[in-house]
Amino acid sequence: DVRPIIKSYGAKDIPSTFAANQSENYERQRKARLSALGGILGPGSSQPTHLDPLEFFKQKHLAFIKEQMEYRKHYLEAKKKADEENERKMKEALSQKTTVFEWLTGRGPVPPPGFPPVEVGP
Repeated sequence: DVRPIIKSYGAKDIPSTFAANQSENYERQRKARLSALGGILGPGSSQPTHLDPLEFFKQKHLAFIKEQMEYRKHYLEAKKKADEENERKMKEALSQKTTVFEWLTGRGPVPPPGFPPVEVGP
């Protein structure tokens, strides 16, 4: 029977009074959850109580995007360094390259000391 409940509202507008009570209950429960969360995380951590969930997730999303941009920046820097190092090694290897013609004509690399000289055919 709902008559005693309706009578408890008296002359007040039932839907708006009920909505106000619900929002008060929500705030009380939210504060209790946040304080419990603060107790779990430790005394130094405090969650902002003035943010609604949507704003909180927007901030978390922006922080995530910022973090990803930092990762990307560091990745590109490391890739650039690696590419420069590979290019340097390639130029070094090409400068040491010797063709078959250079070997046959004796203009190839000089053998190390104590190494017998290479004889070119008749």
